[in-house]
Amino acid sequence: MIYDNIEKICKDRGMSIRELEMQAGLGNGTIGRWKDGDPRVGTLQSVADVLDVPVASLLENNKEEP
Repeated sequence: MIYDNIEKICKDRGMSIRELEMQAGLGNGTIGRWKDGDPRVGTLQSVADVLDVPVASLLENNKEEP
């Protein structure tokens, strides 16, 4: 969910995940690992700061329930 939200925001802004990682000071592949795990709060805040969005928008479940 977190990864999907970040991926969508990046795509909407014409930014790659790697560019985001570099701007947030993260290692290569860090955000990709969030597909199966959860980030630390401080790391997630860094990503939100670069994207200029609230952390809550990265945590939202945007999938429609059937």
